[in-house]
Amino acid sequence: MAFLAETNPSLTNKQFHDALVKWAKKEGATCEKDKVTGLTVCSGLKSGTHFGLSGTTLGDVTLTGPPLKNLSRTFLNHEAEHMRQWNFYYNQTNFWPTFLVYYFAQHIEPAGDSCANIYEQQAEKRAGPTTVDGLS
Repeated sequence: MAFLAETNPSLTNKQFHDALVKWAKKEGATCEKDKVTGLTVCSGLKSGTHFGLSGTTLGDVTLTGPPLKNLSRTFLNHEAEHMRQWNFYYNQTNFWPTFLVYYFAQHIEPAGDSCANIYEQQAEKRAGPTTVDGLS
């Protein structure tokens, strides 16, 4: 994604959030806040162009195709775990690309198997079963 390559790595998380939302809207997205997870969901984007698989979370922004109202609580909980992971690494370094380095290093071994990626495993555990109020 060109946005990542063109974005100053010294931005704060807030500045990164603002720049990503601005970029997503320029690409045709509608962005709204999920009150349960705290994610900003930018929908109306295209898989393979703007995000991978069903969605991509960078910081506290999830890029996806379907609107927030059509997303499952399981999906949002999964993406919220990626937000937590991002924040953990950002808080250690004050450098937004840090989590991406660790995340993509997991795709190198073993042979790019996303099921073996520890960050995806953690997110799957977080997604878990949902209750009536949408919290796991």
